[in-house]
Amino acid sequence: MTTVSIIIATFNAAKTLSKALDSVLSQTYQDWECIIVDGVSKDNTINIVKEYVQKDSRFRYISEPDKGIFDAYNKGWKIAKGEWVYYLGADDCLNEKALSEIFVNKLDNFDVIYGNVIIAFSNGDVKYQRPYSPTSLKYKMFACHQSILVKRDMMEKMNGFNIVYPISADFDMMQRIYLNKGIFKYMDTYIASFAYTGISSKFSFKKHHDHYVICKANKSNKCPLFYYLLHETRLYMGYLHKRLLNRI
Repeated sequence: MTTVSIIIATFNAAKTLSKALDSVLSQTYQDWECIIVDGVSKDNTINIVKEYVQKDSRFRYISEPDKGIFDAYNKGWKIAKGEWVYYLGADDCLNEKALSEIFVNKLDNFDVIYGNVIIAFSNGDVKYQRPYSPTSLKYKMFACHQSILVKRDMMEKMNGFNIVYPISADFDMMQRIYLNKGIFKYMDTYIASFAYTGISSKFSFKKHHDHYVICKANKSNKCPLFYYLLHETRLYMGYLHKRLLNRI
């Protein structure tokens, strides 16, 4: 069995995809496969993918209509051959030694491996971010999905991502794993560079509301509405604080 399946969902990703695929190809750890799940791109994405498939048989792909990124991710893990599943964005980069640093350890008893991530902003700035404790999953997402690997058996046990949540299905998945006594293991290594662009960089009331709905549906805490309102109040106060500072 392959150790890890790296899954990349694409749609019109020709401008950034080569960089992501190069970061997979340059891994010092060799026991991987990379599955590109394309949503019938209209640009040069598939031609780029085919070039990498010809370079290395560990790359493979499918291209067909989907219902969003988490539907594509579900297609990916279902055909994955790896013991572990990792999701990389089409505009992100996997750190060269990340997999080597993770799989040098014995991981048989764990369901989720998580680490650190480098956030790359569009203005060139970077931020080195460590995750929260998995206990925070009772209320909020604890880490970027680019810093998380999940055992494929656990993905299957959870029936994959719930595409009812088109923005927050990763939070729902992680929360359900946590509530079902999944065993988490932290690795103090920077797994990927995450491009803070597109939907990731935009404030979304829907995303925050979805988190409340998910907490309520999963019964993750006793007062989901209280924690939702508390979180929204903090965000709003932070927004006002920034506006005031900009005026000074």
